[in-house]
Amino acid sequence: MGAYKRSMQETAISASSSVTNKKRGIKLSDILLVIVFVVIVVALLVVLMKQLGLRHEVNDAKLTTDKLITAIREQDGEAARLLGDPTFRARNNPDQLKVLFAQSKPYISGKSTVTKQTVNNGKANRVISIYYKFDNAKPFYVRVTAIEPNTAHRWSIINFSGNASLNALTQ
Repeated sequence: MGAYKRSMQETAISASSSVTNKKRGIKLSDILLVIVFVVIVVALLVVLMKQLGLRHEVNDAKLTTDKLITAIREQDGEAARLLGDPTFRARNNPDQLKVLFAQSKPYISGKSTVTKQTVNNGKANRVISIYYKFDNAKPFYVRVTAIEPNTAHRWSIINFSGNASLNALTQ
């Protein structure tokens, strides 16, 4: 019986030592792999957040540029002028804008759609240009550029122009 107990104890000891031999410690390569994975996930989240913020900025700017398109169609020079930044307001008076809008009426009578958008984020401000296409007998394009200084949370028109060629407006 004594030999049987000793045999059982030896079996138990060898079984427990084999369990500890099977446990493995954390390797440096495992730690590095986890760190790389976390860095990639964080980088992807930062990119996603910037894209969501950019979409929000473009939508806010588009609200302002849409108001200018409405003012042009309604030939409302004062409404258009009030959408502008201080430089735009200083260079344009409502009567001049109304005359300009009257001249452009045949070109912008069709349905408008956004064909292109450009975004420039600088240290001092964000500038977005939105290109509208008007479906007339001959297509006509209008580029409206809006600015939002980093110190303000209001989009303002800085300029607009029109042309029968989209390429001419994008250069």
